[in-house]
Amino acid sequence: MIKFITYYLKQAKMREKILEPTHPKAVVNVDALYTTFAYLYSPSFTYDGESHEPWEIVFINNGEVIVTTENESMVLKKNQLIVHAPNECHSIKANNKPCSVGIITFGSDSDVLYKLVDKVMDVSEIEKDSILNIINEGLILMAGKNFMPPSKDNSQAIAYGSGQLIKNTLENLLISLVRKQSPQDIDSSINSMSFHKNNIVQSAVMFINENVDKRLTLKDISKSVGYSVSYISAVFKKHLGTSLINYFLKVRIMKAKQLIEENKYSFNEIAEILGFDSVQYFSTQFKKIAKLTPSQYSTMLKVGKYKFDDVDTYLLK
Repeated sequence: MIKFITYYLKQAKMREKILEPTHPKAVVNVDALYTTFAYLYSPSFTYDGESHEPWEIVFINNGEVIVTTENESMVLKKNQLIVHAPNECHSIKANNKPCSVGIITFGSDSDVLYKLVDKVMDVSEIEKDSILNIINEGLILMAGKNFMPPSKDNSQAIAYGSGQLIKNTLENLLISLVRKQSPQDIDSSINSMSFHKNNIVQSAVMFINENVDKRLTLKDISKSVGYSVSYISAVFKKHLGTSLINYFLKVRIMKAKQLIEENKYSFNEIAEILGFDSVQYFSTQFKKIAKLTPSQYSTMLKVGKYKFDDVDTYLLK
């Protein structure tokens, strides 16, 4: 009886142990799923290109393709992939061979993913299985959305937990790809990203404002800052709520309003000074931002002698 009581007390004491939890840190987060595609390209297939808000993974299951971005063209072979950043212009064509290609598009605010952009990466068998599972599961989950084909078989019900399974598998895949980068690259990317992005925004804003009366292009801005147009635009979108091209347009229209107020230049000359392709295009973009045509804005200044800090709220009747 004493032995039993002693054993019971020991067991009770063991059950009272408090375990210290480890809270996993989410280093890569997928917050949206857009599309998964499985394509078979003919040897002469060519796609002129696109850009879009989601991230994109292009995986070559068989064959060989040429992927072109803003900065370069790259050949991808069997069991290789490439990652495109949000808003990055990219195109693809078969390299004179039949190709089996998988596409995955998704949303993520994980800055470390920029370390993967536009790098041709070899894919392990485990990673390949993950990619194919994501695509197959996604073809059912997202059937009929975002230009994906509708389900051919109505009996293909969405499996329990399908969305979460895709999310988890995709996050694991991305972590695996990030781990292939050097530890120094990963650490520097994470630790300096906030400062780095603020510096990009400030550098681009300063360059635009200092050179707005020159025939600037987005590539000029990109070159001055040292990053691609798509990357700068993504940073702008996240930090300023607008894309690089929209910010650049607004600054040019603000400058156009100043030049109109000076009453020294014709609309043709202003369009030329600010780098618009034609006076018609200048007028269209001016009205888009100012809600008035250049002629209406000029008339308003002459008749009313008013100067508005923000004419967006003013509508000429």
